[in-house]
Amino acid sequence: MSIRLKELRKGKKLSQEEFAQKFNEFVRQRNPIELHDGKGNVKQITYSAVSRWENGSVVIPSVYYKSLADFFGVTVPYLQGISYDANDILMFVNSDYFDRALGSNAPYADKLTFELRKYLEASNRPMPEDKFSIEELASFTDDVKKYWRENIGFIFEEEPYKNYLLNSDLSKIEILNIVTDAIETKKLRITETKISQVFNKVCNDDFYFWENNKDNLMRFASKKDIQEAINHLQQSLNVFSDKLADLPENKNIAFEVPDSLKNKDKR
Repeated sequence: MSIRLKELRKGKKLSQEEFAQKFNEFVRQRNPIELHDGKGNVKQITYSAVSRWENGSVVIPSVYYKSLADFFGVTVPYLQGISYDANDILMFVNSDYFDRALGSNAPYADKLTFELRKYLEASNRPMPEDKFSIEELASFTDDVKKYWRENIGFIFEEEPYKNYLLNSDLSKIEILNIVTDAIETKKLRITETKISQVFNKVCNDDFYFWENNKDNLMRFASKKDIQEAINHLQQSLNVFSDKLADLPENKNIAFEVPDSLKNKDKR
């Protein structure tokens, strides 16, 4: 915890003495019960106490955790060093990409690898393996770290991903899932076309309903309600189909509908 405290203090550009003064004022205003000294007064800290906390010679009393976390705007697990920082998360991404795309597994073996490559392609950014050797990627050198920061650093700047990733005690798998979602969302945003915009405006709500409710709809709804939901979806698709003819063609044609879905009567 001492290392994380020092990083956070320096991030606010405060000396140990300045931090002690500001933190004491912060707790005085909040008047937390756990920091009362038994006589109705709020305990004060000194800059020498801060120094001992940071160098690890004295363990920070647990009663201070919540107030310290609130002062810095982080969670207690993050303050304690239980959760991960930005460099940890970039290392996770690099390790996952290295294992899935360049290791023994086939390329695109997981969703994160797929979304990363599609995002990098769509934004005209170089692939990691085109810039670095296998040894450099495996070692997660400073240049590799800088590459990831420059190319996917938005995950630490944009909400809600920033808050989820940097102020929580998520597991590595949960973190990678959030990173995947953030990159996929960014990819969709930068690859928008007139066709996708109109589709989202006309049909997105109906498809969202079906994606999240189709199983319950088919098992627990009446035939009448099922038919009404089908009719509503068909109406939206018909509206979109009518608009499609007047929309400009997509510039990057890279996806083909399988033959099994073309001109087939499934009745």
